[in-house]
Amino acid sequence: MAYLMHVAMSSLSFLPHLGLKREEKIQAGGSSIRDDYHLDGRIVGGYQISISRAPYQATYELNGRQKCGASVISNNYALSAAHCSISDAASAVSIRVGTDQRASGGSVHKASQIINHASYVTIPAPNFDVSLIKVATPFVYSASVKAIPLASSVPATGSAVLTSGFGTTTEGGAASAHLLQVQVNIISEAECNRDYPRRITAQMVCAGVEAGGKDTCQGDSGGPLVHSNQLVGVVSWGAGCARARSPGVYSNVPALRQWVREHAGV
Repeated sequence: MAYLMHVAMSSLSFLPHLGLKREEKIQAGGSSIRDDYHLDGRIVGGYQISISRAPYQATYELNGRQKCGASVISNNYALSAAHCSISDAASAVSIRVGTDQRASGGSVHKASQIINHASYVTIPAPNFDVSLIKVATPFVYSASVKAIPLASSVPATGSAVLTSGFGTTTEGGAASAHLLQVQVNIISEAECNRDYPRRITAQMVCAGVEAGGKDTCQGDSGGPLVHSNQLVGVVSWGAGCARARSPGVYSNVPALRQWVREHAGV
């Protein structure tokens, strides 16, 4: 999970899947709880794929180094997570597309503008965690670069969904050199609320495997959650990576669809 802010209920360890790590104080229930925010992520329990199987996959680079994932949603915009971009100047950011190799190949497009959701917050958990990256030179569509349509509704509970990225393959491990993908399932809001009490909002959708073993992880933040070739979610946070009863939490694209339309015209 990119910026996998995975929350472990014992230590409330949120892993924003970015590739950076920091500790922050989180206010919950009136008390200050120390949470580990792992700002990077990687696919756990997945398999290698070619970029032609996920041509919407992009990487968010800061000063030439991969920081997060992103999704191509038009010739001019990529969609990522606000926790990835909130502190970055557009002049230092670029979006790489058209490659299944980490930090190499494809084409690199400098950002001309970053639009973070104005309601983005991190307490008690990342909410409205989306950002738009406008590129200075348009993406050129091909077999390895294509925009993904935005979903208008969340799939039914139990539906199989796909997520992908270059993040770590184990919690706290090293990033993958090759694009990885994993299949997980939509988790009901009620079940996700049981796993993450008082943290799940209408702007979030949960997906995972009850027994664990499959998930996004550090470095995958901002990347796609896909159903029937439509973008359902953006990798946001979770408790660790691939832990049992700790699904990944994604920004709910259908719930945030109007915001994307207003700012990107998509």
